[in-house]
Amino acid sequence: MSSARAGPLFSFALHRASLALLLLLLAACAGTPEPLPEPPAAGDAATLEPEKEAGSPAPPLLAIPPASPLAEIVAIADDSLRRPPQPRMAITTQGLMFTDQAYVESREAKRDWSRMLALALAARDTGQSRYQLGLGEYLDAWLAVFQPGNDAISESPFDAVVLAVELRREQLSLVQQQQLGRLFRRMANGYLDASRYPPGTAVNNWQSHRIKLASLMAFVLRDEALLKRCRAAFRKQIAENLRPDGSVLDFEARDALRYVTYSLEPLLLTALVAREHGQDWFAYESPGGSSLNRSLRWLAEYASGRKTHEEFRNTVVEFDRRRASAGLPGYSGRWNPADASRCYQLAARLNPEWSQLADRLGPAPAWLELRFPAQGR
Repeated sequence: MSSARAGPLFSFALHRASLALLLLLLAACAGTPEPLPEPPAAGDAATLEPEKEAGSPAPPLLAIPPASPLAEIVAIADDSLRRPPQPRMAITTQGLMFTDQAYVESREAKRDWSRMLALALAARDTGQSRYQLGLGEYLDAWLAVFQPGNDAISESPFDAVVLAVELRREQLSLVQQQQLGRLFRRMANGYLDASRYPPGTAVNNWQSHRIKLASLMAFVLRDEALLKRCRAAFRKQIAENLRPDGSVLDFEARDALRYVTYSLEPLLLTALVAREHGQDWFAYESPGGSSLNRSLRWLAEYASGRKTHEEFRNTVVEFDRRRASAGLPGYSGRWNPADASRCYQLAARLNPEWSQLADRLGPAPAWLELRFPAQGR
């Protein structure tokens, strides 16, 4: 063999020998792999280890008290991962009896919306990527088929989707962000288009829900022109739906405190989101003297038990009488102050004046406690 060929062959053999020796040394140092951690014993607080990027330090274990809001949200999120999304092209519940097929199917589909908020909260608070992946799958399923109908009553719980998206927007794909942006813009503009309102709904509880949905979407979109329209609609609703004495237009028409809270809650959530974005919508008082806080004081006479009310006795809406005749709970008889719990839990996050009454009426929903934690309580 010539010296010209021997050199490279010798170098190659030496390289292979060195590599084999290096592998043997690494194997000797590797040691025995550690066993997987044992699951928590029954009855112990749940323990979750947030997922981490390769090379980053191991995060501390996250202990979740069994009766905490986070434990409740994680349980919903885990259940959501086991269920396929149930998107529908149209959501229809407004004006239907609870036994109507379209109502039942729409109600089941709308559960996906609250599941998306649970997945978003679980992803944020546990750091586990499976919840973020689950949120993405739910969003993709709904984006593929959902065609909103500009019905703010049927679609009111869609606020959970908007809150979820705002919470995890940066973790969504660019395609998802673009699709959601187009959807939110179309929905918000539809809710603000007065030419599309059914007769008699321009200033009643329907409008409160339209304003809520449009405003939450405007904040996510960071669209100042759209947000300006929402703020004007919010102030107009305060002036026209709420009375200077604190009573509410819907109470006059329905003779029901159920519809007082149903009109106030969306406005309170809108003000809460605005507060999160550095804007104080809650304190607005109309030229006639109506305001959210004044209506809360009016309702507090009933929520505190100082006054009582028989629901729907003099309603002018035939559908209310149909529901009462069908024996649906809440459409006749004395109003239960506990039904104002969520209303005052929202209010307490805007004005500490309502904290004591809120806690007496009942705890905040888990999503509200995590998404908008109460300050100083």
